[in-house]
Amino acid sequence: MGLSHLERLTQARDLLARRGMDVGQCALACFSAAGFSDALRSESARGDGVLLVGLEELYGVTPARSHG
Repeated sequence: MGLSHLERLTQARDLLARRGMDVGQCALACFSAAGFSDALRSESARGDGVLLVGLEELYGVTPARSHG
């Protein structure tokens, strides 16, 4: 999962705001079993309300890495 996924969520939030919805406390969340790109992790680390939820956060497990 990468920045393009976050961009789509941002566009959806902005569309809702243009339609008069209150998005003042809206947080954007990405859920992934496969992990997140370094760029998306960096964006989340900036503290702008981007939440990344992976297997470790959901289940307390680290996903297996493929060897190949």
